[in-house]
Amino acid sequence: MRLRPRHRVGVSGAPGGISLGNGDGSFARPSTLTGGWDFTQTIAGDFNGDRQADIMARDGNGTLKLWMHNSGGTFNGAVDVTSGWNFTQITTGDFTKDGRADLIARDTAGPSRCGPGNANGTFGAAQTLTAGW
Repeated sequence: MRLRPRHRVGVSGAPGGISLGNGDGSFARPSTLTGGWDFTQTIAGDFNGDRQADIMARDGNGTLKLWMHNSGGTFNGAVDVTSGWNFTQITTGDFTKDGRADLIARDTAGPSRCGPGNANGTFGAAQTLTAGW
C-alpha cells in the first residue's frame, strides 16, 4: 500500500485487526495484524521512509511498538521503539519539516513533546515543545 490520499488505515479490535480504505469512505474487511492486542493508542504513518503505512501502538507500560509494512498488506513483527512514554495523546506528522514522520505526544503532567523521526523506525530524543496543556 502506497500512502496516497485515497488510502486510509484503521486499526482496532482485541485481535489487532487492520482495515485498508477503499477510497470511497468505506473500509475493507479487517485482517489480523497480531493477537493479544492490548494497546491504549495506535497511529499509522511512514516511520521508516519507504512510503508504506506502518503501525505504531503504545502499550499500558508506555512502550511504543512498531509494525513495519511489507508489500501485499502484511506487517513485520512488532519492534519496541521507545519506552517510558507516559503520555495521554499522540499524533504523527512531519513537524520538523525534514521529510520524516515525527511523533508529538502530550505528557500526563501537561507538556507536549516532539520525538523527531530518523526515517528508520527510530526517533531522536524527545524535546519539550509546550507546557501546561
